[in-house]
This record gives sequence, C-alpha cells and structure tokens, in this order.
Amino acid sequence: DGVFDITLKGSLTLNTTMNLPFTGNYNFVGTGAITLNTFNRTLNGKIFFDNATGNFSLTSNITNSNGIELNNGSFTTGNNAIIAAFIRSNNIDNSKSLAIGTSIITLTGAGDAWDIDNDNLTFTSGNSTFNLNHTGINKMTFKGEGYTYYDLNVNTSTGEILGSNTFRRIRLASGNKLSLESDATQTLDSLITSGSCGAPVIISATETLGGAATIVKTSGATTVNFAYISNVIGDVSTGQTYTANNSVLQYTTTGWTATAPAGTGTTFYWIGGNGVWNDTLNWSLASGGLPTGCLPTIKDTVIFDTNSFSAAGQEVAVNVDAYCNLMNWATATNNPNLNIQQTLTIRRDLLMNATMTTSGAREAFVRFLPDGNNCTLNTQNTTLNANILFEGSALT
Repeated sequence: DGVFDITLKGSLTLNTTMNLPFTGNYNFVGTGAITLNTFNRTLNGKIFFDNATGNFSLTSNITNSNGIELNNGSFTTGNNAIIAAFIRSNNIDNSKSLAIGTSIITLTGAGDAWDIDNDNLTFTSGNSTFNLNHTGINKMTFKGEGYTYYDLNVNTSTGEILGSNTFRRIRLASGNKLSLESDATQTLDSLITSGSCGAPVIISATETLGGAATIVKTSGATTVNFAYISNVIGDVSTGQTYTANNSVLQYTTTGWTATAPAGTGTTFYWIGGNGVWNDTLNWSLASGGLPTGCLPTIKDTVIFDTNSFSAAGQEVAVNVDAYCNLMNWATATNNPNLNIQQTLTIRRDLLMNATMTTSGAREAFVRFLPDGNNCTLNTQNTTLNANILFEGSALT
C-alpha cells in the first residue's frame, strides 16, 4: 500500500476494531458537508481536503502519522484533538476557511509543522492549544502568518515561530530552544519557561547578526531562569519588565535585566566516555570525578583529559546548542571524536590534539564570540568538520 490513493466524494466513518495498514493518501473531494470519524484509529497516509464547496469536518479525535493539508474549501476540527506530523494550508490561489476551536493539536514532524498562508484564508483559532512535540534534534517551524492564537507549548529541542503573531501563552520546556523571526513581534500575555543549570533554555532571533526579534508582554512582568537570550528585545514601552535570572544576554537584547549564573567561571571536565553534551552525567568539576548535575555556560572552561575516555574512538556528541568559554583537548587520550551536530559557541579558545577526530552535521557551526578577548583556534592539524564562524558580540 502507499502506491495507490483513496479518493472520497463523501464522508469516512471507521470503527474501533479496524486495522489500517494503508499508507496512501486520503483525498476528500466531495461537496457540501463531509465528515471524518476515525473512532480514534490511526490513519497512516496524508489527508487532503480539496473542493471549493466542500465543508470538511472532524467528528472524532484523529491521529495521523503523516500530515493534513487543506487545499480548497473549509475545514473545521469540531473541537476534536489532532495528532499529526503537520497541518498545512498554503495554496494561495484557492479560497479556504480553517477553524480549530478548542482543539488540542499535537504536531510531531520536523520542518514546517504548522504551515499556513494568509492569502485567501479565513482562520479562526478559538481557545486551541498547540503542542510542538517532535522528538528528534531537527527544528520544528510554526508559521503563524500574523494570526491570533491561544496556547503554544514548545516541547521539542528547537522550535521556531515565524511571522508577527499574538498568543495568550507560550510555554518553553526546559532544555529546549525557541527561535523567533528577526524583525517580527510576538505579542503575548505570558511567556512561561524555567531552565536549570542542567537544562538551560535558549530564546533567540532567527538571525543573530540581523534584526532583533521583539517580545511584547501585554502587561506585567516576565521572569525566566537559566536562559541564553540572543538578539531578542523585551518591549518596555508600557511599563512591562523582563527579568532573566542565572542567564546570559547576547547581541541586541535590550529591555531585559539579567543576572549571571552562579559559579560562572568554573572548569568542567568530561567524564564517562561516550555521551551527549546535554547529559549532566558527563560533566564533573574534577578530572575523573563525580557528575556535577549542571552544564557548562559560555563563561566556563571545558577540559577533555586522560580521565575522559576509557576506550578508543569514544564520542562527545554536541546534540544541542552548546556553550563554553574555552575548550581544551590537549591531554585527551584514546583518539576521541567530537561530533558537532548543532552550534558550538566558544567565547575564547579551542585547543584540539593531533590524535582526536571530528565529525558532524553539514549545517553545524563552531562559533567564536571573542567579546573583546583574543580567541585561538589550534587544530594540531586535525580536520575540523564543521562550519567556522567568527563574530564579535556585546555579551553580559
């Protein structure tokens, strides 16, 4: 299955005992009232709604392992819950109507998870909730197109919001990153996030060297903890306050009052051999010591030494945006590998050794932010498999 599609000119009603291995597309092309009742069975193929006079609606919750696209006509969720890889309505040539009421919409796919275009679209958000729940390291994008939304929960490693939008609440889970479109404004009643020294959050503009993103809280105070905030302005024009405790501000990040993390300037040692950067079990305050429970910050030194690796070829995976002041591999043994999957930001020096190797994702960066200090890159003739970016910054 998957070679063929199903085209329906009427409604679709399943039952609770059906087995649905079919992976082809479901094309709804009927006119008038067309309903979809899955009885909570999972559909594996894409769902397309495509008729100018079709009034498509859900009469049950739906789980779709692929995605849902509205190309033509109207679609209402009927306040039912949706789990899908993505929802799209970006055909600008056809007149469309999309209403999501009080639905809880959980999106699971990487890339453009919520992808709508406001040309020829009438959109009604209601009191709906969006959950960005992709489990991988790839970015999820929420294309808001300037509409008003209710709640958005960013539960994925990297979530991105495009457009100038309005929300009741944005919640960013600890350890995750939220990118806001540069030169765009997010207006919201509340931003809820609380990182920790072992799971800090990142709030940044999509372009660190371009225009800043802006947050406008409708009233009152916003407080975040253990955050890296980069090129994001807090609008204080009507008396709002923005406080970032145990946090670091970078680039054009005005309107925020920040206090640096306690213990800044610490030396961290890698322990335990194979591991990922954001696992606190791999970091100690002593060579070969016990886990510290925290991650390095941009003002800390990280050392990989004789007690870091117990076997040849063990790997350090930079699986999240990572920060340090100085990175030193000079005394590391057993031919370790540095796998750079995300952006590694270094404030000063990167000192490698001749027996280590590196690998990484094509889009990954090693980013130097000297901030008035000289920075040194010494590869010891080892290939550094990453893009290299040298920047100045205003870092506090």
